[in-house]
Amino acid sequence: MLGDILVIIGIFYLSVFIHEIGHCVMPRMVGIKEFNNIYLGIGNELRRFKVGDLSIVINKFLVPFGYVGGKEKTNYDSFNVLQRALVHLGGIIFNLAIAVMAFGVIYYSSYDFLLIGSIASLIPYILKSVVHSSLWVFQNGFEGVGALLNAKTNLGTYFYFYIFGIINSFIFIFNTIPIPMMIKNGKILFNDGGQFIFKGLLNKGTASSKECR
Repeated sequence: MLGDILVIIGIFYLSVFIHEIGHCVMPRMVGIKEFNNIYLGIGNELRRFKVGDLSIVINKFLVPFGYVGGKEKTNYDSFNVLQRALVHLGGIIFNLAIAVMAFGVIYYSSYDFLLIGSIASLIPYILKSVVHSSLWVFQNGFEGVGALLNAKTNLGTYFYFYIFGIINSFIFIFNTIPIPMMIKNGKILFNDGGQFIFKGLLNKGTASSKECR
């Protein structure tokens, strides 16, 4: 059981990392390359790894929290709506993609890949799984860990896909709905959905690229 709990924690950290990769990769698709540093955890920098022109920074307190940044300032006046959307929402796009793939694998584990009926019902199944998984996490929190572990008996090896689906669905929904996260220098900082609405769409001006979560 302890091993399974550690796996769940590990998948959560990995999903946060995937989220931050999305913030770096998606803007590059529309020509924005300022976001080339991924920060994991909080506090002072502990370790830095280079992967091409991308730096992965491990901070002193490795809590499941991350953000991306760069040395340059980002002028939102020069970005169109699509560019701003990918800057702020790139992370949740990656989380949604992982959740879709995870639930898709579980779904097709009971069907033939070539069955038209199974393909036609895949999308509503995934949408239902993503929404229900997110609400389940909000409602049960840490008390639901026991229920997750019990699910392994029924899912077998697909248990880990199930965990990936639940956690990435939760991160997707949590960051889609505008939620204030903290107050910094007298300003309210929102999650990704809030950043896109209040900074990417409504506000203009120069902002540090380090502020993108």
